[in-house]
Amino acid sequence: MSKQREGQCVYCGENGVLTDDHIPPQCLFGKPRPPDLLAIPSCLRCNNQASRDDEYFKTVLVLKDKAGDHPEAVSIRPSVMRALRKAKKRGFARSFARRSQPISIMSPAGLYLGRRMAFNVDLKRLDRVVARITKGLFYSRKGYRVPEGYEVHAFSESGIRDLTVAETARLHRDLVGPVLRSAPLSIGRGAMRFWVSFAANDPQVSGWVLEFYGDVRFAAVTIPAAPAA
Repeated sequence: MSKQREGQCVYCGENGVLTDDHIPPQCLFGKPRPPDLLAIPSCLRCNNQASRDDEYFKTVLVLKDKAGDHPEAVSIRPSVMRALRKAKKRGFARSFARRSQPISIMSPAGLYLGRRMAFNVDLKRLDRVVARITKGLFYSRKGYRVPEGYEVHAFSESGIRDLTVAETARLHRDLVGPVLRSAPLSIGRGAMRFWVSFAANDPQVSGWVLEFYGDVRFAAVTIPAAPAA
C-alpha cells in the first residue's frame, strides 16, 4: 500500500487520510504490474469499497470471448478461475450460475452453430467502475477532481444497445463520434485505451470512450448535475 497522507479524495471530495487508488485497477493485470498505472488520491473508504466491484469487473471482462484473447486477460484468466472455485468465492460463483442461460450461436451468414451458456451481467456495477475510472482520468488530465456541480455518467456498450434507435444515433453523433476523432491514449501495456474530448465552451464538460482488453467499450461523460427537485 502507498504511503498515507492528508488531502482531498478525488472520488468523494472528503478531506482526510489518503492512499493511492490505481487506474485502471491493478487486478486487471498480471505481475509484474505495468509501471504506467495512474495513482489517484483516494480516501481509505472509497478505495476499500471499490475492491469488490473491481474484482467483479475483472471477472466479467476476462470471461468475455474476444477480450479473453488479449495477453493481459490471458495472463490472469487462471487466477480468475481459481478464485471462482475458492470457498470464499462460492457465493460469487453461484451468482454467476444463477445469471447464466443457454443461447443459440449463429454464424455471420446465419448458420446455426449450436448452444452455449451466456451470463446476464450487472451492467450498473460495471458502469460504476467505469465512472470511478473516468473520475481518475479526469483528475490526471486536469490536475483537479470533477468539480462540485458536475457529475459522471458511464454507459456500457451492452447498455447502449438497450437504447432506442434514435437514442443510439444521438449518442453516437453527439458523444462517441466526436470523441473517437481524438487520438487514443493507452495505459497498462495496452489493456486499457481511452479517447477523450473536452467541450470548448466549458472545460469541465467532457466525453470519454474507454476500451478494455481490445474489445469491451464504455462511454462516459462529465456534465452539469441536474437541478435538485
